[in-house]
Amino acid sequence: MRALADADLRRALPGRDSELTSLEHRDAIERLREGSQHTIRFRESRFDGSCMTYALGLDTQDTYRRVALAFEPPVFAGKEFADWLADHIEEQDAPSMGALVMYFEGDTWRHVGMIDDVDGPRVVSKWGEMAVFEHGLDEAPVGYGDNVRFFEKPDPKRALDLFLTYARAVTSEEEIADILR
Repeated sequence: MRALADADLRRALPGRDSELTSLEHRDAIERLREGSQHTIRFRESRFDGSCMTYALGLDTQDTYRRVALAFEPPVFAGKEFADWLADHIEEQDAPSMGALVMYFEGDTWRHVGMIDDVDGPRVVSKWGEMAVFEHGLDEAPVGYGDNVRFFEKPDPKRALDLFLTYARAVTSEEEIADILR
């Protein structure tokens, strides 16, 4: 586990609870550049999915969507899945290219991104349901946590297999089989 810097920038960044549109979110981050030397860069707008589905490539997989939309309450790649996933993939001591970086507040999962460059390191992550940004490890909103852990990133097929294993554990084999028919 690696603690994050408690910087003014992190407190000033709009977080997942802000009611800004994607464009307003992007503009707010750019305005912060005037008083800060941050290196956050907008990558793309993505209105579907979450940080977890983006990082694992689940947001483009029809099977994931079918399962995630089939249950009430929903079974999706959120906090409970992140907690489960952390016990089912290999944790790393240091960031490596393409690895997952999971942000925690204490022991509570809050956010995930991918290491895009080990020098720095640089992270690519989807902030809320809005845009995808490239940022330094310590350049995430304070609401995303106070420490990080690094994990192997499964390829999209394995990520889907892991999600389906999780879904079967919290529902039943029969329910998942019915959805996938």
